[in-house]
Amino acid sequence: MNNKACVRYGALDAMRILAAFSVVCIHYQIVPDSMISRYTQVAARFAVPLFFMITGFFLQAVIDKGRFKGYVQKIAILTVGTNVLYLILGFLYGTLDALSIKDVCLQLLGVPVWGVIVWYLFTLIYSCITIYFIYNKLPRLIKFLPLLIIGYFCLVPYSISLIHENGWKSSIVINNFVVEGIPLIALGWNIRPLTKWNINWKVWAFFAMVFTITAIFEARAASQILHSWIQVYFSTIPQTICIMMAALTFPQYKWRLGWLSTAGQKYATYIYIYHFIWANTKSLPSTIDDTPYMVWFAFFSALILSVIHVDVMKPLFFNIKKYVRHCYCFRL
Repeated sequence: MNNKACVRYGALDAMRILAAFSVVCIHYQIVPDSMISRYTQVAARFAVPLFFMITGFFLQAVIDKGRFKGYVQKIAILTVGTNVLYLILGFLYGTLDALSIKDVCLQLLGVPVWGVIVWYLFTLIYSCITIYFIYNKLPRLIKFLPLLIIGYFCLVPYSISLIHENGWKSSIVINNFVVEGIPLIALGWNIRPLTKWNINWKVWAFFAMVFTITAIFEARAASQILHSWIQVYFSTIPQTICIMMAALTFPQYKWRLGWLSTAGQKYATYIYIYHFIWANTKSLPSTIDDTPYMVWFAFFSALILSVIHVDVMKPLFFNIKKYVRHCYCFRL
């Protein structure tokens, strides 16, 4: 039983690398100014919902084992570090205007005044804390929280048609922990019983492809009706569920995914954080910037930075902290 669980979790970790690469494809065009890039971005929209759902899949165990406080602290530290990183880059790139109290408050609400990708971290914190309190007070309510995603599909057309698409009001509506983070995390929480279904992973993968195709058709319709390409489509949710279930039921004992699982577990989050550092700079060589090579450059450079962060910098700071604490205790 334990081996089976490990196989499932290992394959799920491996999917994080695909999700991280998909996020890169969303922010950088595979073929600039082409429909191929548009369709690729639509197909890749499962990435952020998958990250949320994976969080929800493990969140109950984190709470039951009394590790929730430390879990949130780690996310908070990551959020602060990411905000500082993109705040500095915004100054260096000249894309950041003078900050005001309003800007800081909007940033804390998850509106990316600086650093487009930081909204996810704020949403993650608010959503996990909300579900934590609901689990302790009204645990049965978690079964119904996924229905909040309906609010996303109701509000997004409003935000796009009546509010400027790139404005902060639109950002609050679209990247909202109430209608995106909470329902998706709760969906991952509630998806565990589906693992008992005797359905082969190939079936889940097939339907994932089907919903990917229908998402593209939805994107075309939304583009013609709303004159915009929105983030999440009706097909995106079942697409993500099928992708996650395919990973959970994948027979890893037949296909060795050890190194890929390890990479997904250790580096996927940092790839998400680091991949966007090239987005607002024109310092890259013209042979790379605004070309199909940019996707691969952004992904592999983020992977390298992630390896340095996890395998070099974190152990270094840990040893320095340990040494300083040892010296302090020795003096006492």
